[in-house]
Amino acid sequence: MSEYQYYEFQAIDRLLTTEQQATMRKLSSRVELSATRAAFNYSYGGFRGEPLKVLEQHFDALLYIANWGSKQLAFRLPRSAVAIEQLRPYTFGDEESILLDLLITPQYIILNLKIREEEGYGWIEGEGLLDLLIHLREAILRGDLRALYLFWLCGAADQAAWIAEAEAEELEPLSEPPVPPGLGQLDPALQAFAEFFAIDQDLIAAAAEASPALTVTHEPIERWVSLLPETERTTFLVRAAHGEPIGAELLRRLRQIGGPQGPLPALSGGPGLPAPFRLRRRGCARPPPPAGPRGAHGP
Repeated sequence: MSEYQYYEFQAIDRLLTTEQQATMRKLSSRVELSATRAAFNYSYGGFRGEPLKVLEQHFDALLYIANWGSKQLAFRLPRSAVAIEQLRPYTFGDEESILLDLLITPQYIILNLKIREEEGYGWIEGEGLLDLLIHLREAILRGDLRALYLFWLCGAADQAAWIAEAEAEELEPLSEPPVPPGLGQLDPALQAFAEFFAIDQDLIAAAAEASPALTVTHEPIERWVSLLPETERTTFLVRAAHGEPIGAELLRRLRQIGGPQGPLPALSGGPGLPAPFRLRRRGCARPPPPAGPRGAHGP
């Protein structure tokens, strides 16, 4: 089977500058490039840059897929717009199998979701996949953490399979993070996310039973704005006039001073997966550990 790797980066908050576009061309003369997007397709060789570093410096979203079994979705989030402590409970995993990680820089949080299956995926075209998945970035910025919980389900099923099939007694079930509302009301972006990472629909349905319905909550933004100190209001206005993407940061600040931390309150989860999940091995679950050392592919 031929090798296939596909990287796509997209910019949301700002257009790429002429200098940034020149940097992309230095990475590959075959790059598909615009002011908001850079895509790299390889049937041999590989990406010359460091994907997460390119994301941090130039873009807001990254998608990577390889036919030997690697899939990755990562978002660059403004650090001032996100409460890190709300994201940490969903982190887990390791580079060899499945990972949800936070990379913290002075300006940004890089939310990195990656999975590698031993058996590979065959030939899956990556072009166009990010166009729908990128909407999850805005949802996360506004407090909707359903994508993170769905990916945690993927990791929990994966680890449960190892415990059940390989009798890996040293592995403990993952501690369940808060269960967000709306798991039974997935929008097209979340449905595409579940399909991209092959998350078992039965697991999602079971988790949805413990997830309350998602309801529209009116937030009194106008009243909250009046609670901001005048100097802070002026600062936000000046930044908006200069074209800075302040929406998520401002909403977080308004919720801090006048309302709840987000429109999607979470329920406390219990330890590990419910009993019906433990012996399943579908969707994200990987095969039992091989006898020899595992190979390494992908970024």
